[in-house]
This record gives sequence, structure tokens and C-alpha cells, in this order.
Amino acid sequence: MFVALGGATAITSPDGATWTQHALPSSHGWTAPTSNGTVLCALSNSNAAVTSPDGSNWTQHTLPSSGFWGRPVWNGTLFCALSTASNKAITSPDGATWAQYTLPASGGGGATWGNLVWNGSVFCALSRLTSPDGATWTLHTLPAIEDWLDKLIWNGSIFCAVGYSSNVAVTSLDGATWAQHTLPASGLWDNLAWSGSVFCSLGQVSGSLRAISSTTGTTWTQTNLSPLSGTWDSIVGGGALFCAIRLTNAITSPDGVSWAQHTVPVSIEPREIAWSGSTFCAIQSATDLAVTSPDGATWTQRTLPTSEVWSPLVWVSLSPIAPFWQNFRRCVEI
Repeated sequence: MFVALGGATAITSPDGATWTQHALPSSHGWTAPTSNGTVLCALSNSNAAVTSPDGSNWTQHTLPSSGFWGRPVWNGTLFCALSTASNKAITSPDGATWAQYTLPASGGGGATWGNLVWNGSVFCALSRLTSPDGATWTLHTLPAIEDWLDKLIWNGSIFCAVGYSSNVAVTSLDGATWAQHTLPASGLWDNLAWSGSVFCSLGQVSGSLRAISSTTGTTWTQTNLSPLSGTWDSIVGGGALFCAIRLTNAITSPDGVSWAQHTVPVSIEPREIAWSGSTFCAIQSATDLAVTSPDGATWTQRTLPTSEVWSPLVWVSLSPIAPFWQNFRRCVEI
């Protein structure tokens, strides 16, 4: 199901067309929820967590301390989250009972601890943190100091990240040893996604929209998408297709190089685009606007039950096989 949280409200949809509103125990800014196969878990921008077995009924829990928590990640045994601009990590086996640990450094500047990924053996956060269990953390050295995108990708083989206002990308096999690579241009790269075969990022270079793509994270190709411009916050790799939306424009590409432009029936600037396996869906925060598409080309406007400052929209599944697949998809999309 598609899920977003905002204030004291959760919304869910099986298809992006029909939405149901649910009550949360209290009003906060929330992360997107994460599934462990039996419960959904989301964290507030203070000291509250909520869990739900079905997306409809939510229970509140107390975290060890307040923080600007990143979205929790499930590794098969526990949830883990980092406080974006501090030295705090928290873990929980069930989303209800939490333990807190101290990181070897505080986040801030280029160290965006809120961006956390599990690759099957370690948690990794940009910049420079790894942990096998969420409790013991090691600080590593990156080859460049950049304002890293809050978008670290694990593609099944390597970690990859792109500098926001730079011409630098970095890759790592284990989150500890990193290699630096040069992008075709220095740009305001706004996002990063993995399609299943290609990394891709969109950003502004000299006032026009550009795409950069790479199969390995090491060698990158640039494509000029002029006359399009502006900040494209979200790109998703779904169904072997990249898709991005800004205002009334959608663009799609099978490879990050060849792009097609499409029309969206309503102006929207989503924080994230979610892919269900058959449908792209995006919502506009602080409104009741949503759009859906089966292919990224033909879009339909939808109406949410209410307007809130929504968390990023995600697709989650409550099933025994959901956790690894969702965390892998989180790495490649979000």
C-alpha cells in the first residue's frame, strides 16, 4: 500500500486512486514509515515513534530522547535510525522499545546522518559511518569533503553517492573504503536513483536541467534536458524506467540518457515519487493533491482525504518477504 503521515493523520491507498484517512495518536512531523513485515514504524521530529500492524491502527511509543530522526531502516532483526544533526543512534526490535547509542561524531554540514542504508551486512550513513548492529559505529574517511546528497544508494553491489553542488561522486563496496570519481559537470544535483541497471541523477547546470547516468558509479554520461530547468527533487527507478515530476511536466527514461517529456494534469512538486510495482504515485505536501500513472507517461489526478504537511510518500508491504525487498527498494529509489 501507499502510505504517508502528516500531523495527526495517516493516509493509505492500495492503488493511489482510493485513499483512506486514519488517526495518529499525536501530531508531529513524521518520517516515512518502514515495514519489518509485520508492523509499520515511523519516527517523529521529537521523541515519539508510532507503529501499526495494518496502516490503519497506530500506537505511540517513547524514544530515549528527542531528535530530528531519519527514516528507520530494518535489517532483518531491528529498526535503526540516526538523528540527522547529532551523535545519536537508536535501535528497536519491534518499533516499540528503543535503545540509544552514541556515534563517534555529530552530524551537520556534509555529514547527513539521517541518510541510512542497510546492505545486508552493515548500516552505512553519509558521510562516513558504518555499523554491523546499530550499536557500535565506526567513522571512516571519504576522499572528498562535499555537501553530499541525502541520498545514499546500495545497488546490490556498491554504495554510491553524488555531491550536491559539485562534480564529485563516490563509491564503496563496504561503506569503509571509498573511491572518488569525476562527474561530467559541476551541478546542483538534486537526487539519485537506481533503475536496476543504471544510476541516475537530475540537476541544474548553467541554468538548464541535466541528467547524469552511470552503470557502475565510476564513469558518468551527461544528457542536456533543456529547455527544462528548475529543481527536480525526486526521481524514482521503477519498472526499469526512471520517472521524475516537476510542476506539470513528467519525464521518463529507460537508461538515463534518452528522455521523453509528458504532461501532468495538475502542478505538483512531490518530495518523493513512489512505485508500487505497477503504479507511479506522487502527492503534494500541504495539499490534497495526488497523481498516478501506470507508465510515467499518462497521469491521472487524484484527491487525498485531507491536506497535511505530508511525509515522503512510500510503498510498503506487510508480508514475510517484504522487509528485505522494501529496504533494497528504499536504497535504489528513495
